[in-house]
Amino acid sequence: MPAAELDRARQLERERAGLTTGEPPAADTPDNTMAPTRDPVSVLAAVLARDGGELSATEILELELSRADHLGVLGAIWDDVTRRAQATRFVHALRSALPAELAAQALDDPACTWLWRTLREAEAAGLDSATVLRQAVAARTMDGARDIARVLDSRVRHMLDDVQPQPPGPWAGRVPDSGSADLDSYLRELAEAMDDRVRRLGEHTAETQPPWARQSLGPVPADPAARADWEQRASVVASYRERYGHSHPADPIGPEPGKNSPDARAAWHAALNALGHAGGTDLRGLSDGDLWLRRGTYERETAWAPPHVAEELRLMRVAERDAHVNAVRAEHEATAATDEPTSARHSQLAGIWRALEAKAAHEADMFATVQNTRREWEAVTEPTRRIAIAADIELRRRYPGTRIEPLRPHPSEAARIISREESGRVREDTWIQDTLDGSARLAEETPASHRTPYAAGQREAAGQREAAGQREAAGQLALGLTPETARDQIPEQVIRIRENASIAQAKLDELARTPLPGAQEDDPSPGPAWPISVGQDRDAVLQPPKPEVVPSARVLEHHAAQTVAEHGDAERG
Repeated sequence: MPAAELDRARQLERERAGLTTGEPPAADTPDNTMAPTRDPVSVLAAVLARDGGELSATEILELELSRADHLGVLGAIWDDVTRRAQATRFVHALRSALPAELAAQALDDPACTWLWRTLREAEAAGLDSATVLRQAVAARTMDGARDIARVLDSRVRHMLDDVQPQPPGPWAGRVPDSGSADLDSYLRELAEAMDDRVRRLGEHTAETQPPWARQSLGPVPADPAARADWEQRASVVASYRERYGHSHPADPIGPEPGKNSPDARAAWHAALNALGHAGGTDLRGLSDGDLWLRRGTYERETAWAPPHVAEELRLMRVAERDAHVNAVRAEHEATAATDEPTSARHSQLAGIWRALEAKAAHEADMFATVQNTRREWEAVTEPTRRIAIAADIELRRRYPGTRIEPLRPHPSEAARIISREESGRVREDTWIQDTLDGSARLAEETPASHRTPYAAGQREAAGQREAAGQREAAGQLALGLTPETARDQIPEQVIRIRENASIAQAKLDELARTPLPGAQEDDPSPGPAWPISVGQDRDAVLQPPKPEVVPSARVLEHHAAQTVAEHGDAERG
């Protein structure tokens, strides 16, 4: 059954396009966001990305047998089943930690999903979730708290600020007690299949030696014991890559997942520990000069960073939606008016709101491109910035008594967005928060609501809502998205941000065309050095087939038995 929000979103899109409820969106509708237009170059690129070749039936069979126990599939099943058991355990812990009335109020709040996710993060760090929950309840009084689940989630997250996840270990050791013998047996079989897949991924990596394995783990040792250790570490990294879809040919594990994905974050840290034995981001063997050199790359990379405009893009979308609603309302009021002056006033207001809607949509399209450029920059520069942070940590470990300046972004990251006159008034070693109204805001002036997401009491929540409303109104004024400025030109700072982002995008496009060198001088490139976007499974030029992981023995046995049964039925018929 499709989600109700999807139907509602489609209905809103049809209403914005001026279509009736049952009328399909037209391809030539200017405001039709359901079927965005594509430029000819994008269409041609998609055509060239297909080689037109088709796999044979045997190749498809071999591929399906190899991927029958793919960790992306089995992992999703595992998460679905185990999280239900975790949720049941968390509910019991919450009921035992709170009075019955407060526990019922917390469980009725959909924000319990966030609290369960945070408790999963605590368990990933080796902590007992029930103990952590009791400590959060006892930390402060719950008097005046309106949203119990959100308050507890905020407290637990603050308790876990400096906590790092522990290596999760084999899947067989993580089977929970679900209370059902059949379900427990199923989970044990599922864990055994996943552990067997992890082992075969290590062997497959040793046989194929992809670029990420050669660069991060080194060559496969000839000694059997050393080879077994190499395969074990490679299996941890390869299982993370397959489980969470990281396909970069050279970067082994990519950026660290956020705390909103505790399971992925724990798996990432396990892979990082496996890489640390062979060099990875373990910089303890480097000299001081090499460490300072790598530390300096952080400022160099952030010097060309496009701005992060997610909040401004949200304000534009909100202004576009509100203007559309107000325009429709004004048009209906003009139609329903009984006298000519009133109808004229509503018609004038409708024109203003339509102009504001079009202006907000145009600015949103501009900033959507800017935000996409920012995401590409973060993906491309993440390995370099991660190594710079590791170098900074190693320098502080070596010289604990030496004062080392904090690692900060390059000042030009903000100076290109705000005026240089304003940025000159701030200390040179101060990180400037980007703003749209031309004023420099210090990082220490970040609003309290950005530092503490949830309020513990009604008075604090009301104050935060009022401050958020004021910031939103100020942001829309800076963007020129008010009724008074609906017909004015797009503000200069918005144009400047788009131009700066286009410069960064040009550099990203150049990096995307840079090939990764082969292992030997005459070897073909295994792929782009910075694959910004995920391409097609098959290349435009015919390539030799890539070896697949050896299928599971149980999968082969099941397939053989099924084949015999099918052929036997065919012969008897």
